[in-house]
Amino acid sequence: MRPDDIALLDRFECRAIPRAEWTHAMHVRVGWCALERHGLAGAIAFMRDGVCALNDANGVANTADAGYHETITIAWLRLIDAARCAAPAPDSAAFLAGHPTLLRPDALQDHYSRDLLMGREARRAWVEPDLRPLP
Repeated sequence: MRPDDIALLDRFECRAIPRAEWTHAMHVRVGWCALERHGLAGAIAFMRDGVCALNDANGVANTADAGYHETITIAWLRLIDAARCAAPAPDSAAFLAGHPTLLRPDALQDHYSRDLLMGREARRAWVEPDLRPLP
């Protein structure tokens, strides 16, 4: 990983990414970095803990209806990991440039119906897609 990505992960772990910067693209970049460092299983735990902590630091409540979402986090990590393995990149910026479809915040709608994805069960625990399998 390049220094910019190491610094990004440090900011994430230190809860130093302000809410205004915690965009979809930033989620994807941090997800790529976590996958590079920890692999899929480790990245899931890393992102779960980190997103909850960052939400807390930014005043975002993690509840049954808001904040951290388990299924969205894991589904995005699986999409990022599949793209990362298919076409390795030297850093998260190059990865995003090479995979513009991952910049679509609504990409999970290709795999999940809105009702399933937005349900409380999917927020709390992993739920398999109902429209199309994830890679």
